[in-house]
Amino acid sequence: MKGFASSFILLVLLVAFAAVPASANPAGPFDSLGLHWNWCPDPPNDSSPFGGSTFEIYGIGVAWTDSTIYVNVKTNFDPTATPSGGDSYGNNTFSAGDLYLNVGGSFQSRTGDVYGIATTSHGNEVTQAYSMWGGAVTAGELYSITDANENGELHGGVKGGSGDDGATGGADDGWASGTFEGYNPGSGIRSPGDGAIDGRNDYPTLIRYGDEVAGDNSSFAYTGPHGSNPKFDLWYSVDRAAIGLTCANDLQVFWAMECGNDGSEWNGEVPEPATIALISAGLAAMVNRKKNRHI
Repeated sequence: MKGFASSFILLVLLVAFAAVPASANPAGPFDSLGLHWNWCPDPPNDSSPFGGSTFEIYGIGVAWTDSTIYVNVKTNFDPTATPSGGDSYGNNTFSAGDLYLNVGGSFQSRTGDVYGIATTSHGNEVTQAYSMWGGAVTAGELYSITDANENGELHGGVKGGSGDDGATGGADDGWASGTFEGYNPGSGIRSPGDGAIDGRNDYPTLIRYGDEVAGDNSSFAYTGPHGSNPKFDLWYSVDRAAIGLTCANDLQVFWAMECGNDGSEWNGEVPEPATIALISAGLAAMVNRKKNRHI
């Protein structure tokens, strides 16, 4: 019975840390770390019907260590795309969005401590669509959005979203929302839910207002284009302490391109660092014990 119990515990722990097949993880900057990726696939063919599969997102993977959170976004969207001309909407050229992080809440409920990692420096993005834009950002840097020019809103508000308090015409909102909500009508899928079907996209796409978190605590890189879909991998990292994730807590991760033609989110509980160390040690001990039995 003891042997069965140990085997069962080992199976449960291995399932809990199950990762996608190695083929789903092309070479990236975190390969040498031996991370266990936890994946949330995004439904296929749920992006805007305009532009074919250009805007398709295939899912988000999240991994963690005692000190760091790692994120991998798989998409066909080119992170180097740069709008040109006076109106990006006129020529259908958009930029990659910023990575949204929420500790202890969600953008749908307008709760939690909100952060963002800038993907670009916002050279000529969605700013044309708003009469009052926010401040400049630096690619790869971490920004704290909660309470930054939020007029008392707990959530880093999405401009024009259902949680917008309407003050100053939305000029105090921390995030820009996407501009397109016409997800592929043939698929019958709206991915992911934004809390309202109102003909308007309430997803966070670009940081508008935020306080840069001091220190070397985040990063962004990409790999691609690959020879098959998904064409690109976006890679982010952030120090757990920098976003207050030093204990076990819920984490929401969201990514979309600036127009919001597709969006993908990951939700889950990240265990406290001591728990990670104990589980890793337990796995190693049980594996060694099993090996010794066969000597």
